[in-house]
Amino acid sequence: MNLGKWLQSLGLVQYEASFRENGIDSEVLPDLTDADLEKIGVLLGHRKRLLKAIERLGARQLEPEPIEPTTPHVDTAERRQITVMFCDLVGSTQMSTRLDPEEMRNVLRAYQEACSVIIARYGGVVAKFMGDGVLAYFGYPLAHEDDAERSVRAALEIVAAVATIETAAAGTLQARVGIATGLVVVGDVIGHGASREHAVVGDTPNLAARLQGLANAGRIVIASSTRLLLGEVFELKALGVHVIKGFDAPVSAWEVLRETENVNRFEASRSNAPLVGRDQEVALLADRWSDACGGEGQVVLLTGEAGIGKSRLLEALRERIVGQPYGLVRYQCSPHHRNVSMYPVVRQISSSLGLRSGEPPTAQIERLEALIARSGLGGRGVASYLASLLSISTEGHFQDLGVVPSEAKEQTIAALIELFAGLTREAPVFAVLEDAHWIDPTSLDFFSAIVERVPGLRALLIVTSRPEFTNPWVGQGHVTGLALNRFGRRHAAAMIDRITGGKEIPAEVQSAIISKTDGVPLFVEELTKAVLESGQLREQSQCFVLAAPLTALAIPSTLQDSLMARLDRLGSIREIAQIGAAIGREFSYRLLEAISPITGTALKEALHKLVESELVFSRAAIGDTIYVFKHALVQDAAHNSLLRSRRQRIHADIARSIVERFADSSESAPAVIAHHYTEAGLSEPAAHYWLTAAELALSRSALAEATQHTGAGLTAARQIEDEQVRRPLELALLVARANSLLPFQETVAALTRAVPDLTESKGIPDQSVL
Repeated sequence: MNLGKWLQSLGLVQYEASFRENGIDSEVLPDLTDADLEKIGVLLGHRKRLLKAIERLGARQLEPEPIEPTTPHVDTAERRQITVMFCDLVGSTQMSTRLDPEEMRNVLRAYQEACSVIIARYGGVVAKFMGDGVLAYFGYPLAHEDDAERSVRAALEIVAAVATIETAAAGTLQARVGIATGLVVVGDVIGHGASREHAVVGDTPNLAARLQGLANAGRIVIASSTRLLLGEVFELKALGVHVIKGFDAPVSAWEVLRETENVNRFEASRSNAPLVGRDQEVALLADRWSDACGGEGQVVLLTGEAGIGKSRLLEALRERIVGQPYGLVRYQCSPHHRNVSMYPVVRQISSSLGLRSGEPPTAQIERLEALIARSGLGGRGVASYLASLLSISTEGHFQDLGVVPSEAKEQTIAALIELFAGLTREAPVFAVLEDAHWIDPTSLDFFSAIVERVPGLRALLIVTSRPEFTNPWVGQGHVTGLALNRFGRRHAAAMIDRITGGKEIPAEVQSAIISKTDGVPLFVEELTKAVLESGQLREQSQCFVLAAPLTALAIPSTLQDSLMARLDRLGSIREIAQIGAAIGREFSYRLLEAISPITGTALKEALHKLVESELVFSRAAIGDTIYVFKHALVQDAAHNSLLRSRRQRIHADIARSIVERFADSSESAPAVIAHHYTEAGLSEPAAHYWLTAAELALSRSALAEATQHTGAGLTAARQIEDEQVRRPLELALLVARANSLLPFQETVAALTRAVPDLTESKGIPDQSVL
């Protein structure tokens, strides 16, 4: 790419020398931020133009390169949850009758370009243009933890952007959008050249297209599956239940009205999790709050992985200090605005002033000046700087201060610091900077200045972030680090009990939830709710009981995107994670190498990257290395993303490798081999190894395990078509099952002899039925 020609095409060739002097080339161009451009002297309007052009460049780069018909087909399809958007240009057919074909072509190109740029900005991809229709995916090929939210934000911007496209026809262009979320098979490449696309198999695209048909011009309609993932981020209007062609059951639909204004991220989330096991952490925060109220300002750096309960802990502190006079100042960083200068600050001030879109500038300026006066600040300059920051029109109110951008930035930050300090004179301030791992560079400069100023103020600043954030404020005397750890089994069980309202659930269900969720509170909450809603349990007066035999716990849809986002960040090494996941929660290097498509140095490098990603950790073993998934649900997500046919081939390879090459290892346990043959769909060897596993368990008096193995073996045996093979296996398994139950039969017989009426009065079954 010729950077000079690109700048010339934008009318910004004057910056070519600055780009060259600062080492900016096409490789680093996509990483430029507003703050970077400001540092090299690019004017505000030109920065906006450049950033938009960079976004368009990124959208083009996301378009798949054509492939030649001779390219061999590689099966890269997978199962995953995605959100599908279908966008339609309203009235295009009638418009085409009023416009010259070339004019209509220009309209469609402007419409498609607007959609492409916005979709790319929110991490989606355009799958296909269909005349005046645009099909887009969010969650493939890269998942994000908030793909449903991203799709709706993109839709709102598309509707607004299309309305600004100028045409030679009378009237305003309007788009309408349908959005749905669901599990699909995606990744098969069909077609060639311009018609090449990644096909999606499932009813989700069809549902999105049908919902688009329900939408009025300029409106967005979403499915209930998408609505479930949005929480309260957007204001929605229920459209009731609709009978939709191609769908057996009626479909609930919702219309998106607008983003919910002046609401923080925790309030907008779906979570209402109880607080469990955080007494010490709350006590520490309360102690720092007491210091702050006494004039010794404090900063707490609260770190922890996603879902660990950082926001919930902040709410617990607020509950602790309820009734005390204080001011709450909340700064919320956003993954969608990491390159928007001072985004969390602008959002906080807008929220505190109650600013709403479309409001007259005069009313906004009056409230801004009142806030400034209340903080003890004076001078028109402060109001002018802050109004500019908030994008409030000051025409007819303030004179242009005539300062260069760098000076304006310094003056604005200085005004904001004094504004913050002024608030602490009214009452102690409880300030929160949430999700600092998404902070923009200019806001980082501002908060560095705030942290330095805090010791002399009546203020507690709590900064929440994930572990990957390099915190620049560690080590200062008034700064306390607080890392949240995962729950132990006791606290996880207590949280489940709170979610079920104190009603006990079967022990095996509780154990399954705890083992799957690894002490992450969000995982515990969502998986418990999913189990309660799944129909596997039946509620009684004091407890829940199993309504049917317990099956594997499915990953809740509310966690699918988050888990897949972690895997997608692995890039090319994700296949190694998927194969490892098929082996189990733990997998050895020797076994992985036996079935991996890559070996030697390449495999070791891939595993090193996998460990660096913090999805797995390693430990040394005699003559081997063992790798362990940190989260059982991540292992499940990796395993479930494989197509069933591919998954069965991997499990078959694992079973055969263990039998042929690892007879002397712990992995050669017959139950392990039986499990892999069962997952591979190979019923005959699966039944044989389940029988061997049952007989081994009986020899060790492990009766419960023997019963489980015989049950799995009988299920496998019944799928064998050859009767001469099936019947002897079934008989052997039934004998093993009877032997596993024999001690229980003898216990019942002894009790019956000791208390003759026990069977009838207590409901113990007659031993003949066992």
